[in-house]
Amino acid sequence: MVRLPAQDPSQAASFLNDDPASAVNLQGNGGLPYRPVSNTQLRRGPYNIRFGPVSALFSAATTVSYVDNALFTEQTLGRADDIVVTPMFNTTLEWPVTDMNSLRIDVGVGYQKHLIQEQLDTLTVSPNSTIDWMVIAGNVRISLFNQTSTPASLSQRPELVTTGSAETAAFRRIQNQIGMSASWILSRDLSLQGGYSYTLERGLTGSKSFDVLDRDSHVASTALYRRLGPVWTVGTSASASTQAFQTDFQNGSTSYSGGLLAAWEPSRYFNVSSHVRYTVTQFDRNGQVADTSNFSGITYDLSLSHRFRRYWEYTLTAGRGANTGFGNNFTEQLFANVALSWNATENATLQLTGGYVNSTESGSALSLPREAFRIGPESFDPSIPGMVDDGLGELYYFPAGAVDLGNGIVSLPLPGRVSDSYTAGLTLSYRFSNKLSGNLSYVYSVRSSDLQLRNFNQNIVTLGLNYQF
Repeated sequence: MVRLPAQDPSQAASFLNDDPASAVNLQGNGGLPYRPVSNTQLRRGPYNIRFGPVSALFSAATTVSYVDNALFTEQTLGRADDIVVTPMFNTTLEWPVTDMNSLRIDVGVGYQKHLIQEQLDTLTVSPNSTIDWMVIAGNVRISLFNQTSTPASLSQRPELVTTGSAETAAFRRIQNQIGMSASWILSRDLSLQGGYSYTLERGLTGSKSFDVLDRDSHVASTALYRRLGPVWTVGTSASASTQAFQTDFQNGSTSYSGGLLAAWEPSRYFNVSSHVRYTVTQFDRNGQVADTSNFSGITYDLSLSHRFRRYWEYTLTAGRGANTGFGNNFTEQLFANVALSWNATENATLQLTGGYVNSTESGSALSLPREAFRIGPESFDPSIPGMVDDGLGELYYFPAGAVDLGNGIVSLPLPGRVSDSYTAGLTLSYRFSNKLSGNLSYVYSVRSSDLQLRNFNQNIVTLGLNYQF
């Protein structure tokens, strides 16, 4: 049996919810990367069936949703209703092979059936679907993992536009990440973490509208955590990543990031964490996207969680980052979310949620023939920047930022589009018995943009049941 230090600093910092690999999210999925579990989680978790040394926990869930704008159409255009039925089956298997290593399989798979907009039918995979092989060697914890998920819908990608047809609204993707992470407890208050992951993302549906986003990415990361006392943990992180697309439409990229992180937990009911880093992303010129922008600047994540009194709890999160664009290199985002929970009774919980996202695209470029910039002699003034006499009797005026690509073509930069998204939700959860629980929720979403066809609002009402065998 491995004897761990009295206080594992990597565990003290675990509530940072922060993997250094996530320092730059230019992957466009909005989700969090995989994080290895702590050493203490080698202990057997909840189960309802035993197969010798293997513990199994099975559950099934079904949700029925009414959506009043299933195709995300412009607010002034016609709206298409839909009813969505999503059965899910979840399996958790734990096998403590020895005291030094264990295998955990946690998989949730379902099918999203659209009763009206049948073209949107798709497979769905739970975000925590993971196969994890963990090994402990002395004070080093090694995790080999594979995680599969289906990323966010089109409503969370402001640079994507639907024309009101199922073909353009069928943004269905699947993402698979495989990798290795290691955590080394150097001393009682110091730990080092490092890892590598490879992510493959592909389209799930027969629609070819978004095949240009099929990509492969590699991320290497490291972080050093230091526990300063019973309530403070600080650290530093660094990461590097590359991204390549399967087609020649989007530009690939290389990113580097480094920064500081801190966590404060004065009690078990209150904690604050932050991760601030400087990020630089250089984009290739190997695609058809004419955007020449690169990203650099401060990116950050902030989180606060507080349980006050006995039955109330709230969580606040905020951040700034950049995601992969569509027709442009990246989309910079500022976000803030709040959640307030009330345990009304022993079996009932009421939760209020709200969110805001400001998205600014990096822009694109318009290719025009050189002749479009020709001017007459009466308008020519050589003292004005951009006025050009080619010496062959032709006069031109090129606006600021225009680039002569040769072959009679000039690239003119276009400003990035800006959009604001708001969400508000209410969820009532109730446990009928130890095995059966249910929930009823309502979510309202609205997005405003400076580009036509990107403005929409949407109402979703969902009834869900979950049964644990």
